Amino acid sequence: MRISQRGAVRETAAPAASVELDYADLLPAIERAVVDASNPRRPVVSWEVAAPTTDTDGGLVRFSFSGPEGWEYSWTFVVSPGATSVTAPAMPSEAESFLPPAPDSGVDAMFTTPKVLVIETDALAGYAAFRRQQGLVFGPEAIDLNDGTLPALPVNGTFRTSIWAAVPR
Repeated sequence: MRISQRGAVRETAAPAASVELDYADLLPAIERAVVDASNPRRPVVSWEVAAPTTDTDGGLVRFSFSGPEGWEYSWTFVVSPGATSVTAPAMPSEAESFLPPAPDSGVDAMFTTPKVLVIETDALAGYAAFRRQQGLVFGPEAIDLNDGTLPALPVNGTFRTSIWAAVPR
């Protein structure tokens, strides 16, 4: 397994003779991402960036955990511009079967390397619009595209991404 750090610029526009992209406008690289599972019921994912990402529209963070019986669950979080960590929320007792094993259970949960994707686009009016679009434009599959690209988009605009992900060799 290797770690992929990538950035992309994508322009979606009406057909034209040429499209100009400026790769000098790449978002800052995400340099590191880790899961702190010292409290496995409320793990913390944190990441480091080469420069602040406050000018983004937001980000997606995904990681998975598994237990001794081979089951696996993924959590995906929407994070605000400039965020560098996210803590899993306290879950109600009804969610017990979807949680990592309790710290005192004698069973260890296995956590994957987190994926972190930050996005900036002129097609959205900021973080509130980014949050509203989850599942419509930037669904969970966006973070699974390990090259930092985005799926086909329904509106014209410039889309910039930066991603940190573990990629199988």
